[in-house]
Amino acid sequence: MIRVPKRLMRLIFGGIAAALLLLLFFFLICPLANDGAARRNLRKVEALPLPEGAERLESYSASGHLLGRGNGMQYLGLILLRSAQSEEELKLYYAALSKTGEQYNVAAQTGRELAILPGRKHHFKTDISGGDCYIVYLWGGRNGIFEALDPR
Repeated sequence: MIRVPKRLMRLIFGGIAAALLLLLFFFLICPLANDGAARRNLRKVEALPLPEGAERLESYSASGHLLGRGNGMQYLGLILLRSAQSEEELKLYYAALSKTGEQYNVAAQTGRELAILPGRKHHFKTDISGGDCYIVYLWGGRNGIFEALDPR
């Protein structure tokens, strides 16, 4: 029987524990942190005042390689609203609310499938008919090391 020194055993178990923690960090913590960045964008959009007569219907946030398979992560927060105002009027309204470094975008939403993310399947629960539904959305910025290490 081979006797392994205690110091070597501690080193082996320490290496195994470090590898398990790294895997936990890589597969669980990074996606959770990036989803949190997307939720922060959602909270920013939800905090905006609605135009007069507008009604908020739904909200949605997502993080990942939303616009392709490149190296960068995107962080999206959006609200779906119903308004009698035109898309151009809403764009002007939200452009006035945009802060330095943040640009709130407006797009008409004509169906239940989210049109600005063609590769992802997100379907709104709300009946979108009548041509008076719009999404107001914000793309997020960097999230440090979590952005680089997210396995998605």
